[in-house]
Amino acid sequence: MFLFGDLMNPHELVLTWLLWHQTVELLKHDIPLMESSDTRFPIVYAGFLRLLGKAAFTKEREAAKELRRAGITIIGEKNDRSEHIVMWRWGDQTEILRIHEVKLREEVQKMIDKLMVKIAEERQ
Repeated sequence: MFLFGDLMNPHELVLTWLLWHQTVELLKHDIPLMESSDTRFPIVYAGFLRLLGKAAFTKEREAAKELRRAGITIIGEKNDRSEHIVMWRWGDQTEILRIHEVKLREEVQKMIDKLMVKIAEERQ
């Protein structure tokens, strides 16, 4: 994906923030479901999801910091007809980022997969 040290265009910055933001939201939704599930070790699985959530939240904050540094303001988000829409402002321009919900979920899953591999490697 994108690295924060690279020069990114505003659209890439907004997309990066959106992906991390949606990753955090998805994990917030999944943790309580895992804790209340009938799995053999719900606390262990939920604990791992919390660890993922903490790492994703850190990445989301870094992405938000990059937005502020670039002078980008998120005005709002909305889901409409299987599309996720983000309105944002950069300078005197107002822009809209549209991404199909299926594509967004695929990209978020990739972010989660990368985080899981990173955490697993750090634990070894």
